[in-house]
Amino acid sequence: MTREGKTMLGNGISGIIFDLDGTLADTSPDIAAALNAALREAGQTQLPVPDVITMIGGGIPTLVERAIARLEASESLQDVLVERMLHHYDRDYCVHSELMVGVVDCLDALRDRGLPMAICTNKDQVIARKIVTALGIEPYVTVTVGRQPDIPKKPDPAMLKLAAEQIGCAVGSIVMVGDSDVDAATARAAGAPSVIVRNGYFSGDYEAIGADFLIEDMTSFMPLMPKPAGA
Repeated sequence: MTREGKTMLGNGISGIIFDLDGTLADTSPDIAAALNAALREAGQTQLPVPDVITMIGGGIPTLVERAIARLEASESLQDVLVERMLHHYDRDYCVHSELMVGVVDCLDALRDRGLPMAICTNKDQVIARKIVTALGIEPYVTVTVGRQPDIPKKPDPAMLKLAAEQIGCAVGSIVMVGDSDVDAATARAAGAPSVIVRNGYFSGDYEAIGADFLIEDMTSFMPLMPKPAGA
């Protein structure tokens, strides 16, 4: 159900674009491991995974910035911690990460309908593509748009628009599926509907983020899709 009382997405959906962390995959164990390896090298206290989860969203530089603030450490550590975390994460990017509940069945159903799919994430694009391959979902997701130096990150709509363009869809005809206020804001800025799962990493008030649809997890996504013609 949505804030507007709708129970189903409208007709004319031509593609689906997903966030990665907390939406398609639980990547928090590997993210936390890389962060803590960097913190340990810098002589800092390590953070438990539940604490790290509350900091995810925005990419590694933002995560490190939040970790420094949480630990009340020196801001001068920012650059070296980012560099060392990237080093560790580039090596061990998918050791304990796994797909979220309902993801495979959802991707199968969308592929059966012939709908193109993409990923739009604030994670570094190179690492994101490695994770997509390691998780075995590359056959479903033909495009992965991640953080790049020349394009602003979400909630700016530029990445979402690029992902839509690369799968051959008008941005207004795609659905943005994510797990946070950032994903809802990105979709809104692009003029696309948003579906937000509650079982991701967002720790705020889901009812206040302005999502078009809120669902418990990915098992609830396909019932939102209009039935194909002739079904």
